[in-house]
Amino acid sequence: MVNKELHLYGFNSETSKFIVKNKYTIRMYIRKNAKK
Repeated sequence: MVNKELHLYGFNSETSKFIVKNKYTIRMYIRKNAKK
């Protein structure tokens, strides 16, 4: 889903990887804060 959406907006592979990494990092950050 994410890759298809990024492709539609014309993002290149490097940008998509960067965004995916940030989404994963943000999710982990939220999980850690939720545990507190």
